Amino acid sequence: MNSYLLAQRFGRLSPQAFQRAQNEQLIQTIEPDPDIAFAIKTAVASDLPQPSSTQRNLSSVRDVQASSAIPEVRAHKASVNVLAIDQQAGRCLISGGTDASIRLWDLETPNLTTGSSSDFLTNPTATYNPAASLLRSHPSSHTHSLTSLSLYPHDPTPTTILSTSHDNTLKVTLIRPSSHTLSPIHSFPLPSTPHAHSLPTSPTTPHPHLIAVGTSHPLLPLLDLRTGSSTHSLPGHTSAILSVAWSPSPSSPHTLASSSASGLVLLHDIRRANSAYATLDAEDAIGVLPPAHTPEYAGREPLLDWNARAHSGPVTGIVFTASGRQIVTCGHDQRIRVWDAATGRNELVHFGPRVRNQRYGEFKPLLSPAGFEGSRSGRGGETMLWANDDAKGEILEFDLLEGSLRRVLRVPGVDRSNVKVGGRGKGRQVARPERMLGAGMTNTMIWRMNAGSGAGVEMYSGHGDGRIRAWVSGSGAAEEDEDAREREAEEEARRKRKRDVLGELVEGLTKKPVTFG
Repeated sequence: MNSYLLAQRFGRLSPQAFQRAQNEQLIQTIEPDPDIAFAIKTAVASDLPQPSSTQRNLSSVRDVQASSAIPEVRAHKASVNVLAIDQQAGRCLISGGTDASIRLWDLETPNLTTGSSSDFLTNPTATYNPAASLLRSHPSSHTHSLTSLSLYPHDPTPTTILSTSHDNTLKVTLIRPSSHTLSPIHSFPLPSTPHAHSLPTSPTTPHPHLIAVGTSHPLLPLLDLRTGSSTHSLPGHTSAILSVAWSPSPSSPHTLASSSASGLVLLHDIRRANSAYATLDAEDAIGVLPPAHTPEYAGREPLLDWNARAHSGPVTGIVFTASGRQIVTCGHDQRIRVWDAATGRNELVHFGPRVRNQRYGEFKPLLSPAGFEGSRSGRGGETMLWANDDAKGEILEFDLLEGSLRRVLRVPGVDRSNVKVGGRGKGRQVARPERMLGAGMTNTMIWRMNAGSGAGVEMYSGHGDGRIRAWVSGSGAAEEDEDAREREAEEEARRKRKRDVLGELVEGLTKKPVTFG
């Protein structure tokens, strides 16, 4: 960064280029903040039971707490499935969990306490308590696990929450700041289990009231917030629709993308009766081009090819970049693909063999937010975070358009020894069942921009153990130390395996042969 400051001082670097470099630095140095916790109720030292005579010999407070079965600080009683944040002020964080509850967190009013980060499970430096909660006991709330959550993006202050659940409904909930309550005001019945929903985010969109909902039914319904009913359904898919996304580009406000369990990705124009006008094909590296654009190459002539597949398995996530120039998809074929939104061309970006994805439902990467996505040409600087679906608590940071792995973020508090290697020579890693709902399962991630603390960039992630973890921009030294420890542990494990193999060989050579009388 000092070289950028020097170049700017001598006029060799434009203010725009300097801003991009600063943005990249903030995004690429995020690390977990162990002093921030989200809890239904803060556990303080006075609330902790006193150790008994059999516990006084324990060596640490953590051992005493474990032996006393003290509940850990959690945001939900079960897994945190979805997160949403208001994009105007970045103050209100909404979370939804498997316990069918929705909680509102005010990120500007933490409960500050004194204590060290070593015992943050019961005494964090800053603890957020919910400003309002909507529990399953409410007669109008959801009754099953939540699948998607969002805040209406066109309100000047966050007042409306949209949520879907396994109870086959999409509910509209009103935030009442005066009484600190969440009040459901309308429920849309859905034909089958909803997996995802999306709202237009462009400020110039002509239809800010339309909600696209992907369900287990192959039709894609559009719901109208003004009338409280469904306007029409978009045909095209033949299986469950797992993810939907509106284009953020002002030049294509009517474009809606959807992905399904059959590997099909469709682009819709919602103004048309037959709305699907294009498909994404993994084998198409040219895209749809005008005839006079490149005469020496034959672009894909049919925009809509029902045999084309973006992935060879279910496509669990589809998302536009902040500029709307690229589309990113991910699927059960353990691939993440980047597409040119204008032509449908596969950019042929390879993210390596470490990507893991086995979710059935919406599960997508987190991309650089608006203003942090690199140069205006769309090349360079874009960051993609992928929460690996292997229960090891790893979040992979990639360069979006190059596919290179920059670093691996590791969720604190994850016991990676519970992820063991399968049979010898198979190289297959299997997560124990009890870890699938633990801290190692990262279900959702979201950015908070213009934060009031630190460098102004924060990320929040929801996990299978019911916690919300905070990530802030830092120096990156903690991650480097963690990487060094991981490399040392892997090297020691490799040496141990080699010693075991040599021991077996020596034992086999020196074993006394069996004689038959």
